[in-house]
Amino acid sequence: MSKQLLYLTNNQLTAAVWQKGSLSATQTFENDALGWRAFASYLADHKNIPASLLTDLIEEDFQRESIPHVVGKTRKNLIQRRLGQLYRDTPFRQATFQGREKDGRKDDRMLFSALTNAELPKPWLDTLLKAKVPLVGIFSVALLSP
Repeated sequence: MSKQLLYLTNNQLTAAVWQKGSLSATQTFENDALGWRAFASYLADHKNIPASLLTDLIEEDFQRESIPHVVGKTRKNLIQRRLGQLYRDTPFRQATFQGREKDGRKDDRMLFSALTNAELPKPWLDTLLKAKVPLVGIFSVALLSP
């Protein structure tokens, strides 16, 4: 199955198709109105291929914290509240469990991360949405390796 890989930096987006274990030639689009239009034309030829957006942006933030070990709805609410406190101005945020503390209360170690400038990916995501290209997910390059 083919997949589109979209690599977004502050200045440009690079697109390629991954098929049968190899990557196609890349195409690069500048982060401006001309680049967004060129990307829309590119998507017209690739609209049925699911896309993964890899971000490598200056406006990414990562914070490691410990939170009390709770479960169920209480845990979900605690994490959502903390994400809202840290990153209230962006919908592009997540919490990743990184294990439990070995000593003391054995709290949960969490990595909270976000794209802090939601305007950067917006024109690219709007173009994908308008072209009806399925978006698999948005992934920070910084979080791809353990």
